[in-house]
Amino acid sequence: MAQSLWDHHRRLEDLEIAFEALRELFCAKPANEPALRGAAQILNARGAKGAAQLLLGDRASAPYRR
Repeated sequence: MAQSLWDHHRRLEDLEIAFEALRELFCAKPANEPALRGAAQILNARGAKGAAQLLLGDRASAPYRR
């Protein structure tokens, strides 16, 4: 089944919101902060800047956003 561009955009937004909720749950424990930052550094090193920014909670400036 083909998705329209609007459907695809909504699905990406839903996934981003779900991911943000999980990230916040993970960040609820301060001891997890270094692991999160380390994972973001690894993503940056692999060239996945947008994923790294999402991991750190920076949704609005992710490179693929408008």
